[in-house]
Amino acid sequence: QVAHEINNPLGGLKIYAQLIRRRFGSHDDRHGIGLADKVGQAVDRLAALVSDITAYGRPGDLKREPTDPDEIVQRECLALVQGRIDERQIRVVQALDGALGLLPLDARELHKAVMNVIVNALDAMEPDGTLTVTTRRTADGDVLVSVADTGSGMDEATLARSFDLFFTTKPGGTGLGMAIVRSAVERHGGRLTVDTAPGRGTTVEIRLPAVAR
Repeated sequence: QVAHEINNPLGGLKIYAQLIRRRFGSHDDRHGIGLADKVGQAVDRLAALVSDITAYGRPGDLKREPTDPDEIVQRECLALVQGRIDERQIRVVQALDGALGLLPLDARELHKAVMNVIVNALDAMEPDGTLTVTTRRTADGDVLVSVADTGSGMDEATLARSFDLFFTTKPGGTGLGMAIVRSAVERHGGRLTVDTAPGRGTTVEIRLPAVAR
């Protein structure tokens, strides 16, 4: 409820920031335009935080439908971050199964989980890093989605807190991303594991059951 109440005035603030930017623009005031842009960016960060709080605090019922995990990974998540990948000259290695078939999944929730993991991986790397994304079936029929980066990795203390609400090591981060990922995976009856260490990057593995649980 609090998040909802905050969201309403944020929409107004965003409109006001845009109007102020136009006013400065009509007078060719570059400094004023820059300040208006900073206000807009701050509003966007607050809106993202509100969205994350709402998504975590009041998750809706899963809307399961036949879904191909490879489609979510490749054509949705990786496609959406291609601009960031190109900008930072990140090498992407894809090893997708290609024959996983359709699983009873909530496509929107899976997209949210995979996207958060990929964005975290990109943020953890310096330019020229390598992002490795794989999918495969296990011997018991479950599906594994793995995202590995060549970033700095996490020590044990940071890893222990990585799922804590509002804990983040990223400037401007909300600290809700991994909590949302774990919630989405566990609601599907799946399991989330993180393998990391300082200096050797991080691998996040999402394990999804082949049948609804």
